[in-house]
Amino acid sequence: LTCVDGYFCAPQVFYFRPHGLWYLVYQTHAEGRRLGLQPAYSTTADISDPASWTRPSLFFPDDALPTVERWIDFWVICDDARAHLFFTSLDGHMWRASTDIASFPRGFGDAECVISDASDEWRLFEASHTYRVEEDGTYVTVVEGEDRRDGVKRYFMAYTADALDGEWTAQGVTPEAPFAGAANVKFDGEPWTAHISHGEFIRLASDETLTVSREDMRMVFQGVSHSDYAGKRYGDIPWQVGMLTPNG
Repeated sequence: LTCVDGYFCAPQVFYFRPHGLWYLVYQTHAEGRRLGLQPAYSTTADISDPASWTRPSLFFPDDALPTVERWIDFWVICDDARAHLFFTSLDGHMWRASTDIASFPRGFGDAECVISDASDEWRLFEASHTYRVEEDGTYVTVVEGEDRRDGVKRYFMAYTADALDGEWTAQGVTPEAPFAGAANVKFDGEPWTAHISHGEFIRLASDETLTVSREDMRMVFQGVSHSDYAGKRYGDIPWQVGMLTPNG
């Protein structure tokens, strides 16, 4: 799948029921903009045909860019009234911009910082993924953290909220007590990864609500040994795909 004739990364796919279309959300470069990295989307009515995806469209007109200094790893989730675009800024902050469902994918306003979490030894980093919980209609965000204590290692932090525009409460954020990391991930056999990176839950359905169940909190992720990770450019890291399954 080639979205653009250059850089594109960090995909998210969902079926947007109001339009009857699949949306592929990702980031790409946009020359000449104040923020060169930009959130983009492509659409298709037939997800089985890779050639059917449209060329990228940018979410924000150049004169409507949020007043942020940088952003990365974009994620869309909708409630009954609004579509919310979450992203991080690699410095311990997660942000949200929103638009009415009827205006999506246009009309996103300025971004608001919704989580700020960092210390001298670790920080909220990238790949924030937000989901609705089927059992009670609350929300959970898992976001990649950076453990900076003994060579940078990636792990996952977690936060919960009653609403997408509500306050987020930490549920497992430090390397010593993470949502998923070296402190609590066990292996069947020899450990093959020191990093838990860019994970996504298995959803109950494919629509824009991104609903998951507490009864099946499996998470697909990418991992790699630290010797194969350290000192390499991101694109040269030999990532492998794994599955996390709750134990008890």
